[in-house]
Amino acid sequence: VPFALRDLTGCDGRCDATALNSLDRATVELKSRGWRVFSDVAAFAAYTVPLALDAAFISRHHGKLNRRLFITAALLLAESVALATALTNGLKLALRRPRPANYRSTAGGGSISGQLSFPSGHTSSVAAASFAFASIVAKRIPNGRATPLAFYGATALTGLTGLSRVLAGWHFPTDVIAGAVLGAACGIWLPHIKGDHKQLEIVSVTPTALGKNGVGMAMVGVY
Repeated sequence: VPFALRDLTGCDGRCDATALNSLDRATVELKSRGWRVFSDVAAFAAYTVPLALDAAFISRHHGKLNRRLFITAALLLAESVALATALTNGLKLALRRPRPANYRSTAGGGSISGQLSFPSGHTSSVAAASFAFASIVAKRIPNGRATPLAFYGATALTGLTGLSRVLAGWHFPTDVIAGAVLGAACGIWLPHIKGDHKQLEIVSVTPTALGKNGVGMAMVGVY
């Protein structure tokens, strides 16, 4: 049956917590709205703060905002997050592991959202964005003090996001560990295979008609 509620333990609907490993079983009853909000804020910060820092860094070292450098960094972050999200969602649908709520004593019926616990999407996307930024910093100033600081920051933000998802009751520890590893791998790997981060060449930026929805801007370039 498509999207049937099942996981690695084969449970259906209300699941047996004794089938979990000891680490995951210890977190089944955790639930906090505050930590859930925190995880959403952390995800938003992982997407926006690196771009703000990059703009400040470029402006400081070049006297003005170099749009090629900035847009290239933005594209690398977006590609890293997109890749991590695609892999995460593929694993979610393939494994269909129920969330912690399905193992609680108050568990009710199953749902599609309730069976997409592994791996953690918040954690993987935050790791992808933050480690992609750290990798870009490492390319620009490989021997500078900013490089280790960027990786420490990426590790801290990823860890806090994963912890908040566990404390919010939305994921098991193994979910966020897997999400962190997957996201960090994407964030480090993509900037590495792209080579020189200065390769973006913008050919043109022109207004584009969007029918009844108004107008937009179309950018044509080589990346």
